[in-house]
Amino acid sequence: MGSQRSEYSPMTTIVKASTLPPNLRISKKGGCESPVESGLNSGRRKNLGPLFDPDLVDPKTKKKVVLGTPTSQKSRNSTESTAMLAVFEKKCPPGWDNKVVIYTTTLRGIRKTFEDCNTVRGIIESHHVRMIERDISMDSGFKEELRSLLGKKEVKVPVVLVKGRLIGGSEEIMKLEEEGKMGILLEGIPTVAAAGCKGCGGVRFVMCTVCNGSCKLIGGDGRRSIKCLECNENGLVQCPFCC
Repeated sequence: MGSQRSEYSPMTTIVKASTLPPNLRISKKGGCESPVESGLNSGRRKNLGPLFDPDLVDPKTKKKVVLGTPTSQKSRNSTESTAMLAVFEKKCPPGWDNKVVIYTTTLRGIRKTFEDCNTVRGIIESHHVRMIERDISMDSGFKEELRSLLGKKEVKVPVVLVKGRLIGGSEEIMKLEEEGKMGILLEGIPTVAAAGCKGCGGVRFVMCTVCNGSCKLIGGDGRRSIKCLECNENGLVQCPFCC
């Protein structure tokens, strides 16, 4: 009985190209056929739609826009800011329509009030927007102004107004900051340098140059003294650079 070659000898085993996966098939041009060139992958490519909608139009400008661009993001933030502010009560004295105004105190008489004012001031300053601070301990006129604004005799600070809308006190501001909404409310307000004002060093008050902080002036007769009308009861005036 003569020796027979094994049926499964490597010499006789034939592997058909059609049984190979598409990425290993030999193309007619030589080399491996690219998966992208195969029928399966080309079918998948045909199913892919455009990355952005080419017919998307901005309702305001009537121009085509691409989602994800800085311009469209800024427009959405501005729209969202307007919608959020509409919820709050309108308290807008002349010239406050695009400003942040906060009523605070630097007097340490009541610790919680002092700390709440510092917290609110720090949150607003962290967004680097221009802020007008009304310190009722530095100028009693600010307290009267706040009473008139709120329409009641007893007032409590801090009080924050954004773009002529009454936002609230420390609890409201901290909640908005934690939810990431504070930055949206402040969208569009002019920014300031992080270094602060060079005129007052961030105090927002400077000494009156008319009376040199004494609150008094010499009368016309050279003897009696009269009250200086340029400064407050502490001999201070608001900083002309940042206020």
